[in-house]
Amino acid sequence: MEKISVGFTCNFFFPFLFFTVIIFFGMKSIMAVTIATVLFKVNYKKKQSWSRLIRVVLLQCILCCMAYLATLNLPLRIILNFIIPFGLIFFTTNQFNKLAYFSELMTFVFLQLMPLDFRGFVFQTAAFLYALGCFFAVTIIYRRMHPAVPKYAQERKGLLACAQWLESFLDDGKVPETERSLYQLSQALYQDAFMRHGGREIVNMEGKVSYIFALTFQRVAYFIGSGQKMKWSEKQEIRIGEKEYVRNCVCYLKKAGTSDFWTQETRKELYSEGKELLITGEAHDTEIYTAMQNFIRPFLIILDTLK
Repeated sequence: MEKISVGFTCNFFFPFLFFTVIIFFGMKSIMAVTIATVLFKVNYKKKQSWSRLIRVVLLQCILCCMAYLATLNLPLRIILNFIIPFGLIFFTTNQFNKLAYFSELMTFVFLQLMPLDFRGFVFQTAAFLYALGCFFAVTIIYRRMHPAVPKYAQERKGLLACAQWLESFLDDGKVPETERSLYQLSQALYQDAFMRHGGREIVNMEGKVSYIFALTFQRVAYFIGSGQKMKWSEKQEIRIGEKEYVRNCVCYLKKAGTSDFWTQETRKELYSEGKELLITGEAHDTEIYTAMQNFIRPFLIILDTLK
């Protein structure tokens, strides 16, 4: 049902904007439809704050004016076409979203393809503002219809991947896809944390949770990729205790990965169990116990953050 609603929203936005822009502003302003549609598809499902969305709209308005100035004469065109693309790439891209400049750069380039006099620019700007207003309004409606209820699908998938790797470690087996899967999950969660910046570039609670999960999964992926292996103790009685502790940690991670750990009742139960595992691990100083604590401690921090 949600997929149908999403498909209807996307399919409805373009024809509505296309016909209304032609009716109100004429065919010469049709470029605003393409730009606003791309902007809508890129942003409407992202978990961005309202302040960030407002900044997206303001940046589009500035680029609309810059594109008009670039059509006035050749020197301005050369200077602006050197400065604007460089500035967009430098200030908007990051290691988690290397194509963040795409919709903004498209606005600047496409609007230059239709040189206008000042009267035409006023009409085009009005059409552009109308299209951006529609983008903002439909995004608000979509968010009201589909409130962001956290399901932590990626986080649970990562917890289960960690549990799978630990099981393979117990059986001396190999899980070749675990490293790549955890690394991809960490990058997606880093990007999610980046998108949750507020007006002062400070992440909210959900962003902190995404960041801690991302950091944990990335560390595990790097450890697996390094080819190193945790070593069991040489003494049999200690080794038996280590394996039992690892099995308990595997069960704990599986339970966390298959439960709604963000709900109050489940969160309290998992926090209590994790605390017991942590206390047990801290009573020993072998490599295995220390490594297992590196799985449990970040998750306890996450559970405490979710309060």
